[in-house]
Amino acid sequence: MTSLLIRVDTIVNTNVKGSKVFGLAFVKVAGVTDVFTQEQVRAFVLPKLSDSTLTGSAIIQLDNVSSGGENTNHSGRGDERFTGVLSKVFLNGIVDDTVTTNATDVTGAAGVDVYFLTMDGINETAVRCGAVHPLATGASVSASVNGVYGTMYSSVYESSSLSDMVYKQLVPDTGDYIHSSSTSNNRRVISLIDGEIGWNGWNNAWHGHPGHTTIYAIYEFAYGEEKLVSSMDFYQAPGNNHYAGVINIYYWDGSTFVEVSYTNNNQFVNTIYNQTINISFHTVQSNQFKIRVNKHAGNGTTITGLSEWTLKH
Repeated sequence: MTSLLIRVDTIVNTNVKGSKVFGLAFVKVAGVTDVFTQEQVRAFVLPKLSDSTLTGSAIIQLDNVSSGGENTNHSGRGDERFTGVLSKVFLNGIVDDTVTTNATDVTGAAGVDVYFLTMDGINETAVRCGAVHPLATGASVSASVNGVYGTMYSSVYESSSLSDMVYKQLVPDTGDYIHSSSTSNNRRVISLIDGEIGWNGWNNAWHGHPGHTTIYAIYEFAYGEEKLVSSMDFYQAPGNNHYAGVINIYYWDGSTFVEVSYTNNNQFVNTIYNQTINISFHTVQSNQFKIRVNKHAGNGTTITGLSEWTLKH
């Protein structure tokens, strides 16, 4: 059985300081679980907040991301973002308390419907949210810092404790990390997810130290959360003949990195700056995904690079 982990996110606006935000999810049943009223959700949740078999797993209090991790509750100052991870999902809507921890129950039903309950101790309101995981087929799984100039984060990094990795960078607003095996000036690995396809040159792309023609990167999801991934998009290097060729993809199985089973070609055939390719493979679930980027045969330099990297399912 594949264990279930679902990240849920919402924005809550309230002027009541100390408000708590709870999240829960129902295995999707079209026309049923997507139309519960606020009154129905409130009546379903409140009696269960004292049930230790459900709280912290099927009904979770979300963390206040906007506070930088300093507070769990709302500050009472307008819009604030909350996030958390569910390990159980209600299986039969609001009919009973049956839950599932099996990811197959969710993926087989094409997802979940998520609700949030904001509680200030006096009033409670349920709010629907459309941004849930697991994601629909073809959707982006890894985070993207869209529109952020790559060099803005080039100096913000720390040593990586992962094997063969030199440094890591925090993906803003997610808790995810992206790691690199090699570094060179401002061509930091965060540029792989900055949403810019390298038209501005290497300010929006990644490469390693001269002489490191094979480079590695790891995308690590926050809180040990495992996500389903079935393909990845890559954009070729933006210039200077630092072309990438074959890209090997691996997932962490809990003890080692295992190479995926590809369903199409896993390499850049041509040497075209900023060219995009999609590499697909049999779906795997993990909290860490690793890529090995190999030098293209048409690359006559001692440097290999990429513009962008996106994990998808």
